[in-house]
Amino acid sequence: MGGNKPDKVINDYILAFTLTADKADALAVITKNIDCTDYTEMTIYPIWTPGSIGDTLSSKVELSNDDSNWHAEPDETVAAGVGTVIAKTREFVSLTTSAETVPVISIPVSDRRARIGFSETAAGTAGVLTVHVRLSRLK
Repeated sequence: MGGNKPDKVINDYILAFTLTADKADALAVITKNIDCTDYTEMTIYPIWTPGSIGDTLSSKVELSNDDSNWHAEPDETVAAGVGTVIAKTREFVSLTTSAETVPVISIPVSDRRARIGFSETAAGTAGVLTVHVRLSRLK
């Protein structure tokens, strides 16, 4: 039994980048604007091949309703009972120089457009990043 499950509508993007070493800006390599119209969830599947052990990959997601004003995905820190909203940045440290599947990033979206920024702090050789972005919504 179990009833009917709603269908999911999927739109996939495959994005590939060669990272440049030692970028200070977390949006140093920016994806094209991703059309999120009519979707409710964005799941990001990064696969990163770092140049050396201990390199760091940073990512940040920005959202926009007008293709002009971009807003970072928010995060919150709490200290002494006071919450502060900041731009969410995710950082991953390499444990090997082999291709690593970075933890999946899944966020709700209600904006028209999204873009994802990446940067790498590398000890030497720059890494390579492939990103699979899946947009979905329940019908």
